[in-house]
Amino acid sequence: MGGIHLTRLVERADIEVSGLYDYSPVAAAALGEMLDVRVAASLEELLFESDALIIACSTSAHFDVTMKAIEAGVHVLLEKPATGSVDLAMRLFKRAEEKNVVMKVGFLERARLSAIPDGLLPREITTVRAHRFSVNPPRDPSADIVADLMIHDLDIAAQLIDREPISVEAHEAADGVTSCQIDFGDGVQAVFSSSYRANELSRVFAIEGESKQLFIDFQKSVYREIATGASGELPTDAITLECSTFLDAIRSGKIKEQHRQVRSLHWGEAIRLALGRTSALPVGSPHISASAPESKPL
Repeated sequence: MGGIHLTRLVERADIEVSGLYDYSPVAAAALGEMLDVRVAASLEELLFESDALIIACSTSAHFDVTMKAIEAGVHVLLEKPATGSVDLAMRLFKRAEEKNVVMKVGFLERARLSAIPDGLLPREITTVRAHRFSVNPPRDPSADIVADLMIHDLDIAAQLIDREPISVEAHEAADGVTSCQIDFGDGVQAVFSSSYRANELSRVFAIEGESKQLFIDFQKSVYREIATGASGELPTDAITLECSTFLDAIRSGKIKEQHRQVRSLHWGEAIRLALGRTSALPVGSPHISASAPESKPL
């Protein structure tokens, strides 16, 4: 993943790539030679020479590397998942705000959503629904379906719904589909389903409001607003878009927006608790009832 980001960055004329670092000297040398990018001798050296850093190492190293960057005053784009726990992620976000540093967790679908004209997005949102199905098992056999797959849709919903949940219901079916329903009160809800055992790939997201309904097919890279029939295509090069939104946030000084990123992590923890996968809720999380949500088609 880091190599893909670097490939996009060296093509840009508005930035200077200061270098790269990898814990594997062999991998670093190969990538540096291929892209004609200097290889730093250490992470500390790279941080000293950089204003911003893209971190795409193993999740287990995310916290330490990111905290070093933040303490050095370096802006961070961190590939998902942010860390292995909500508590560690919150420590990073809190410190980034204290240091006036941009910290963004890289979710490609969120970057693609930003390309949809504002006028097509429903304002008074009542419901979001998402199906995210994969035909292949995760590369890491120990990967959690909520943190690895469903989290993409939780992240999008957290950008759209500025509320805290009243309750969360979750269920795992025999066919491998994990479903959940989050109730926010006042008729606002979010329904998600994910699976690694589908017959075909599916990444669809629907947003319903009082007067609009926007349907997004991330797999086919298209969107359509039902009431007006307005439609369009989503950008397929999400990595470039992600890098651009990160750089825009740095240049515009948009530091204090991490609460929505933290929110999706809390929701994920609540879902895992409802599924019986964790023993305690993070502070401030909603009450959980572990039962099957109503299944509704998009």
